[in-house]
Amino acid sequence: MKAEYLSDNDLVYLNTPPKTFLYWRIKDTYLVVAVLEKWDDKKITLKTEEGIFFTENRDDVKIMVP
Repeated sequence: MKAEYLSDNDLVYLNTPPKTFLYWRIKDTYLVVAVLEKWDDKKITLKTEEGIFFTENRDDVKIMVP
């Protein structure tokens, strides 16, 4: 798998139900399994399978794709 930055169109698609838990790479150092909750120009908020919310700088978040 490779890590890709997300465009606004990608984010709209991922935020449309049914939401799917996906692998996200954060700061190129760790992976999380989460769904997209919300975003703006600078931040992305994700929700993990355990229900934990966290917000990261948008530039630090990539999605893992096959």
